[in-house]
Amino acid sequence: MREFSFEEVEAATGGFAAKNLVGKGSHGNVYVARLVCGGDGGGGRVRKKKVVVVAVKRASHALGEAKLANEIAVLAAAGEVAGVVNLVGVAAGRREGERMLVMEYMADGSLHDLLHRPTTARQPPPPWPRRVEIALDVAEAVRALHGGEPRVIHRDVKSANILLGRDGRARLADFSLAVKVLAAPGGGGATAAAAGPAPAGTIGYLDPCYTEPGRL
Repeated sequence: MREFSFEEVEAATGGFAAKNLVGKGSHGNVYVARLVCGGDGGGGRVRKKKVVVVAVKRASHALGEAKLANEIAVLAAAGEVAGVVNLVGVAAGRREGERMLVMEYMADGSLHDLLHRPTTARQPPPPWPRRVEIALDVAEAVRALHGGEPRVIHRDVKSANILLGRDGRARLADFSLAVKVLAAPGGGGATAAAAGPAPAGTIGYLDPCYTEPGRL
């Protein structure tokens, strides 16, 4: 996982310019950025520099910083998972201890945008086979996260957190509410955190099997 300086990210986003703002949530903002990668490869090797388009997530308040720190920790622990937005690296923030998330840029926006955009002859609503493809991509990602070690529970799977790449595949994003769950001793499919943490997520998307008994 690469470490970027604040100055690198500030320059790559044009000083976090409004024109580069591509997403805004309750915990932070997401900017498209053009980072220069490559150069000195170490050991006398020289790698050709190239410009890489990424997305930079920056917290907008103190609580957002804690959520972003959790997201970075969860993604780093999960590693590379098919169907999950790729973690490119982290960047230092302006304040001490502040960090920003650098991830792959998903050029085609979110599933929410796709479903709710105005319908025209040039942009008809997505056909049902396409919707099924997206659902399967997300289901495979969730299955991989639940089967990993540690298990990762996203807790906020919704259309706004499903991003679409130019390769046509969907990827699950925004792990700010995600938790890592370790298998409990003795197996049997139980988890050490079965009685917690408290339910969290978005009303309308929360699973009643989770919210009613309060068990994750």
